[in-house]
Amino acid sequence: YHQSVALNTVDVSAKMGTQSSHLLLLGFLYSAVVLLTTASCQPLEVVILTETNFEHQTQAASGQTTGHWCVLFINSSLAEGSWQVAAEDAWHSMAADADKAAVMAKVDVAANSRLAKRFHLSSTPAVLLFRDRGMYTLSLAGVRSPDAGKVAAAVTAFVEGGYEQQVRNQLALHHRRRSSCRSRGSSSRSNSNSSRSSSSNRGNRPCMHVTVTACSSGVGQRHLA
Repeated sequence: YHQSVALNTVDVSAKMGTQSSHLLLLGFLYSAVVLLTTASCQPLEVVILTETNFEHQTQAASGQTTGHWCVLFINSSLAEGSWQVAAEDAWHSMAADADKAAVMAKVDVAANSRLAKRFHLSSTPAVLLFRDRGMYTLSLAGVRSPDAGKVAAAVTAFVEGGYEQQVRNQLALHHRRRSSCRSRGSSSRSNSNSSRSSSSNRGNRPCMHVTVTACSSGVGQRHLA
């Protein structure tokens, strides 16, 4: 009887050990699948961002849970300069790299002027990196010539660690809509001061403005109109 119990105990222990091994293997395979899936989710082309989809795609002001985004701002209304051409070529080559550290995206400020105002961009091309619930500005001043390879190298170095030399900018991320500032009182200009005061006390709201900070991308830029 005791020998039978001992054999059964050994058999159960062996089965438990086998099951544990299988669970560990399944856990490893699951982790590998998750990593591969995450890597394959990176788009292999430049993502076009607009005023309509910018916040939804990047979640710049709402947690940035969609990954790291490196965004190139250009202006198609101006004649294509050598710097803009080099930057766009660099973006396309970097986007095709499956191992890139950020999603490569582009904004045309000619059709999306609100985004230029939101981030206080006064010239193009401009480069902004969105990650870790912050925003970082890349200056192209260190790139001496408008060469796509050199631009790509500078951007890659910045995205993979160079951004850490900057202070994380959070202020420019907060996008607040302007209120209409409509008066709820009488619209007639001939009203008395007391009438205006009572109208103001009934709930006029002050205008809210987008909080921005100045950003500059260095050399080869063209100022926006």
